[in-house]
Amino acid sequence: KASRQSKPRETPAQLRSLRGSTRSSRSNHFTASTLARGHGVSEEEHTEMLLRGDGAGGSDAASASSSESSVPPDGVFRTYPGASAAAGAFRTYPLNRRTLPPGIPYIIVNEGAERFSYYGMKAILVIFFTHDLGMSDALAREYYHAFTAACYFFPLCGALLAETVLGKYRTIMYFSYVYCGGHLALSLSQAPHAPSAGASAAAAAAAATPSSAQMPFLFGVGLLLIAVGAGGIKPCVSAVLGDQFCAANQPLLAPTFAAFYLAINAGAFLSTLATPALLEHAGPHVAFGVPGLLMAASTLAMWLGRTSYAHIPPAGAGFVREACGATGRAALAKLLPLFAFFSAFWSLYDQTGSAWVLQAEKMDRSFLGVQWLPSQVACVNPLLILLLVPAFNGFVLPQGGRRVPGLYDLAGSVVRVTPLRKISAGLFLLAASFLLPLHVETRIAAGEAPSIGLQLLAYLVLTSAEVLVSVTGLEFAYTQAPTKMKSAVMALFLASTALGNLFTALVNLLITNADGSTATSDVAYFCFFVALMFVVAVAFVPFAYTFREQTFVQGGEDDPRPHEVETAAAVGQPQQQWRAGGAPCSRGVKHVDSVSS
Repeated sequence: KASRQSKPRETPAQLRSLRGSTRSSRSNHFTASTLARGHGVSEEEHTEMLLRGDGAGGSDAASASSSESSVPPDGVFRTYPGASAAAGAFRTYPLNRRTLPPGIPYIIVNEGAERFSYYGMKAILVIFFTHDLGMSDALAREYYHAFTAACYFFPLCGALLAETVLGKYRTIMYFSYVYCGGHLALSLSQAPHAPSAGASAAAAAAAATPSSAQMPFLFGVGLLLIAVGAGGIKPCVSAVLGDQFCAANQPLLAPTFAAFYLAINAGAFLSTLATPALLEHAGPHVAFGVPGLLMAASTLAMWLGRTSYAHIPPAGAGFVREACGATGRAALAKLLPLFAFFSAFWSLYDQTGSAWVLQAEKMDRSFLGVQWLPSQVACVNPLLILLLVPAFNGFVLPQGGRRVPGLYDLAGSVVRVTPLRKISAGLFLLAASFLLPLHVETRIAAGEAPSIGLQLLAYLVLTSAEVLVSVTGLEFAYTQAPTKMKSAVMALFLASTALGNLFTALVNLLITNADGSTATSDVAYFCFFVALMFVVAVAFVPFAYTFREQTFVQGGEDDPRPHEVETAAAVGQPQQQWRAGGAPCSRGVKHVDSVSS
C-alpha cells in the first residue's frame, strides 16, 4: 500500500504510450505464436530463427519488419514438400513487387550454362557420326534428329512429375544429376585405354581407340541420359522463371523472357565456337568433357539460388482436375493446334545442325580471313540472336536511360503488332531462309564450291524468323497456360520440337537405301522442305485470325494461393490490401474479347 502511494502517477501522455506498447507487445506475441505454430517450433525458437535470419522462408522471414513482408495473409508459412523447420522452409508464393524478383539471376545463369553444355555437345554430333563412326549423311541426319526428338519428348515426363509430385525446383535438381551423368558417359566413352607396359607401338595404337562395339554402347547410354536429363528440366526452368512474377510486375515478364533467351544463345554461341575446335585439336574425350563441366556449374547455380525463388507447390490432383476441367480443356484445345504449327517450324530450323553442317563441308569456308570448321558456322545463329532480340524489342541506353525503339515499335506505328502476327511473319521468313541453301545445293550439284557467306546470309533470315516465332512462342505459351498447368504446357511447347524432329528423322529414314546411301538428291531434299514450310505458313493465317487469347499469371484471379505483399516504403505507393482468397494483385487474368490477330 505504501509503495502504491509512493509511486508517481502517470500523465495522460504516458498512459497512451503505455497502452500503445502493450498493444504492440500483444501483436508481436500473436505474430510469433502464429508463425511458430505454422513451423512446428516454439515461440522462443522462432524468435531466435528470425534474429538469425534463417528458418521460416530463409532470409525472407528475417525481413518480416522490413520493406518486404514475408507474412502470408493467414499468418502461416507454407512449407515446401521435403523441407523442415530446421533446414528452412521455402517461400511458396511470388513477391508482390514492381521490381525484378530476386531469384532471376540464378535462373538465367543456370540456363546459360546448361545450354552451353547441350549445344556444345550437339554441335559436334553430326561430324562425329560421319567422321568417327563412319555413318552416311542420311543416317547421321536420322540419328541426330532422333536424339533431338528424344530431348524434347522427355519434357512431358519432367512436367508431369513437377506438377503432381516433386515440384519444379526438385525436378530440375534430380534431372540435372542424370544430365551430368550423361555427359560423363559421353566423355568416358571416348577415353583412350592405357596400353600395358612393353606393348608394341601397334598394340598401343589399337589400345588408344575403343572398339567399335564398346564405343557405340557407351555413347548411346550417354545420349539417352542427356535426353532424359535435358528433357526433364527444360519445361521447369522456364516455368520457374515465370512463377517469380505476379500481376504487379507482369510488365517485366516479356523483357525477362528476352533476357532468358539471350542467356540461352550466349551459351550456344560460345559452345558452338569452342567444342568443334576442341574436337579438331584435342579429340572427342575433351570435346565431350568440357560441356559436362558446364552442366555441373549449371546445377550449382540453380542450387545456390534455392532460397530466393518462389517455390510454387505441386498441384497434385489439382493438376489433373484443372487439366480435365473446363479451363484446362479450353486452353489445350487452343494451344495444341498452335503447337502443331511450331512443329513444322522446328522440323526445318533444327536442320541447321545436320543438313546445313553437311552442306558446309562442301563449301568454301574461308571467310573474313578465317577458315571455318563446318560445325562452327552455326555459331552465327546465337550471335545474331544477341543482336536481333534488342533490335526487335528495343533497348535502353546505359547513359541517360533513353529507350531506343525497336522494329516492333516501328511496325506498331503502321499495323497492330500481336504475338500471333509475329509468329505468322516468322513462318514465312523461315521458308524464305531455306531458299538460299536450296540455291547453294544447285551450285554444288553443278560442281561449284560456293562461299560460306551465302549460308551466313541464310542464317540472318532464319534467325529473324526464330526471334519472331520461338522467342514470342515461349512467352505466349506460358501466359496462355492455366496456373496449375504451366510446366505441362511448356512441355507441350517443347514437344512440338520433338514432333518436328521426328518428322525430319522419318523423312531421312524413308530416303535411305538398304546400303546406307541416299535415294534422293540434296536439291530435291531442300525443295521438299521449302514447299512444306510455305504451305504451313499460309495455313497459319486463318488459324491466327480466329484465335482468342486468355492470359493467366501467378497471383491472378484464377490463382487462390497467397502472394507476398510489398510495403508502401518499398514501392512508393499505398500498400495493396489483401482481397478475399489472398490475391492482392489487381489484375491476373486478362480476357481478350477481340481476336488477337
